[in-house]
Amino acid sequence: MVDRNQHRETDYTIDSIVPGIRLIETIARKVKSTIIDYTLGAAILGVLPVYGRWIPLLRVALLIMLILKMVRDIRRCWGDRQDRRVKAAFSCFLGVVGSVALALIAWLGVLLMSLLIPFIDILARAIAYGVLTFNIGRTMSHHYYNPQTSNLKALQKALKFHQSPRI
Repeated sequence: MVDRNQHRETDYTIDSIVPGIRLIETIARKVKSTIIDYTLGAAILGVLPVYGRWIPLLRVALLIMLILKMVRDIRRCWGDRQDRRVKAAFSCFLGVVGSVALALIAWLGVLLMSLLIPFIDILARAIAYGVLTFNIGRTMSHHYYNPQTSNLKALQKALKFHQSPRI
């Protein structure tokens, strides 16, 4: 037989956790939307038909600035990490290196497909920029999201932020 007091305590616990979980889901949706927006921006940057001597360098500089702004926006959504562990920073670094490798593989794959399908090579840079931006965004989101799930103070801070009036 189940004790009614024990059942009530469980209900109170669930009722107190649900808003935090909903908030984390809301932030996750916002971050995912942010990553998609920046990915589309990077792909548009890659497909623009502008050519010149300094244009490749300018494109890369704009792409780096776009990615850094995306990382800053993701950090603002999740909150800054309180623990500065070497393992977390190293895994984040490996994620960025993996993102660069995937972007190069995507670029090379599209260039190889252009041997069979004419004019598809125009999209190679756009696809590579999009893959790079998306994967770096997912890596950074995971980097900033991880401590939020186990850090009670961060969850309380997020709840206070969510309940505060916005302008």
